[in-house]
Amino acid sequence: MHNINIDTAPVASLLKAMGQRLDALRIKQEIKNEELAAQSGVNRNTLTRLWQGKPVSSENLFRVLRALGAINLVSEAVLEPSPSPIDLLDASQSKKSGKAKTKVYSSRLKPIKNEKGPSKLSVESAKTGLVKADREEIRKRYKKKKHASNQGPEE
Repeated sequence: MHNINIDTAPVASLLKAMGQRLDALRIKQEIKNEELAAQSGVNRNTLTRLWQGKPVSSENLFRVLRALGAINLVSEAVLEPSPSPIDLLDASQSKKSGKAKTKVYSSRLKPIKNEKGPSKLSVESAKTGLVKADREEIRKRYKKKKHASNQGPEE
């Protein structure tokens, strides 16, 4: 078997290489085609097509991989990746805070003060005007602004 570049090789070459590798795995495990067909529930002709690198259904491919004990070869494509340590930390911190935060952009918006004291802004958020605010506080500001605009000019 030769090395191929999976990023640039034609699909036909990839199918042929995969078929050869799976057939070699079957031979290494000393499993006959008839036995594998029975174990996987896949027709012997379909197995021959797979070994030759001809297209087979994904269902049949999964059945053969499972019967060969090689289903882990597709785990990256099938399983969700594990969350990174940073994702886990972010998730635990958002659960601890209890309140959902919303990003608000406004060059005129001043940092919101809550019951616990003034909000802390990073240097970057201070430059851009991006502030995290409680949703309730945003709703209050919106209602006040809307109410003031509906009253019209004073006479």
